[in-house]
Amino acid sequence: MSLEAIRQKIIKDAETGAERILSQSRHEKKAALEEARARLAVRAEKDRVRLQETLRERKARMRENALRTEERVLLNTRRSLIDDALDQAVDGLVASREYTDLIASFLKNCDLAGEVKVIISGNDRERITQSFLDSHSSAALRFRLSSEFHASRGGVILRSGKISQNATLDMVASLVHEELVMELSRLLPLERLEDL
Repeated sequence: MSLEAIRQKIIKDAETGAERILSQSRHEKKAALEEARARLAVRAEKDRVRLQETLRERKARMRENALRTEERVLLNTRRSLIDDALDQAVDGLVASREYTDLIASFLKNCDLAGEVKVIISGNDRERITQSFLDSHSSAALRFRLSSEFHASRGGVILRSGKISQNATLDMVASLVHEELVMELSRLLPLERLEDL
């Protein structure tokens, strides 16, 4: 074999080797890129799922907060309406002709004994007098008009020694207030937001 032939063979073998190395390198590069893409796709999917879950949880929390706020507003509105209605009812009752009948029923249902002081509202001086109280007294129960006045709009406070019974209209209204709120809540369930 001549020197030129050897040189040509070396060149040819080198070219073939270079082609094989280049081909293998391209193949390894392609495999590495595919593996990197696959890892990135898996990571991107995990990130997407985590992000969706975070958004779903955040939306649920926001919806729940909005529902709680809505319920508080509705309850406060109901309480305010009931407060206004009770105030109007008390004012109407105090101004009515049946007011003295109500006071008479408070006196009739008094479970104290002996002499009982009757504390009235300053507005009731003309209607609840000592003669009115005398007409509802008995031998076992004597009502005496007190020189004190209570601050409520109507009704009476009955006092015997250290025992007092508060039959003011504001007290009666406060006692039925929660019962009315609960009854109204039962009759009118809260509407809820369907979608935010």
